[in-house]
Amino acid sequence: MMQMQPKRFLAAAVLPLFLMIGGCTTKCVTFNSVPAAAQWGTPAGHSAGTVVHTEAGIPVAVQEFFWTPTTTHFGSTRVRPSFTVSGQQSINTNNINLEFDFNPLWFTPNHVTVVFRDTGGFENIAVNGSTVIRGELASGSGGGVSWTVSSTPEPGNPNNRIGTVTITGNTTRLKIGGQEFWIESVCAKKM
Repeated sequence: MMQMQPKRFLAAAVLPLFLMIGGCTTKCVTFNSVPAAAQWGTPAGHSAGTVVHTEAGIPVAVQEFFWTPTTTHFGSTRVRPSFTVSGQQSINTNNINLEFDFNPLWFTPNHVTVVFRDTGGFENIAVNGSTVIRGELASGSGGGVSWTVSSTPEPGNPNNRIGTVTITGNTTRLKIGGQEFWIESVCAKKM
């Protein structure tokens, strides 16, 4: 039987402990690995709850979009070029929600950010299984957490908004989408 050298054993034991106690851990879904022609939702034959993408250990499922508390629609998404200076990709939701499941991560995020572009219509948001909030994306709370929304007019098109949703508190699930709503990234952090 082979024995581990003391220095290697110490490094193997201490590094995960340091990451759990002292470091800030971040996992992000950026959609950059999604094929450019990808589409999810009704046109692709998906049903609500289908996991369509997994990135950084975070499964992403398509979910129904709430028009009213009792009326839902199951639309589609498309991969689009980035709306920020990243030069990468984003996901355009059209009457559909995306649900990000943070449960498979080895940590429970307590700080989640969503970089978004809003080009019209209204949005949905729900955290940790809370009731879906419908309307213009605004600061609020639900599911044991709170969130703030900050945005500015899009350069060249002041009717559109580009911004960030910041969720504070232990977050296991995030459902978000819109009628003409784009998501650049969703980052889950343990701080």
